[in-house]
Amino acid sequence: MKFNRAYFKHRITNAVAEGLNSKIATVQKRAFGYRNPDHFKIAVYFHCGGLDLYPSGFTHRKVG
Repeated sequence: MKFNRAYFKHRITNAVAEGLNSKIATVQKRAFGYRNPDHFKIAVYFHCGGLDLYPSGFTHRKVG
């Protein structure tokens, strides 16, 4: 078994970066391709940014 010496020296890992890469790969696989890079970038921001599709402050308000 090979150990990462940098972890023992600095006590940091790349786990967060690997998690983000996994989320981005999942978004890309679900989409089966995007028409342009901007749509892909928006989808990554949406899924990795923790945005809520229906914010509670803007839904279920009475009109009038």
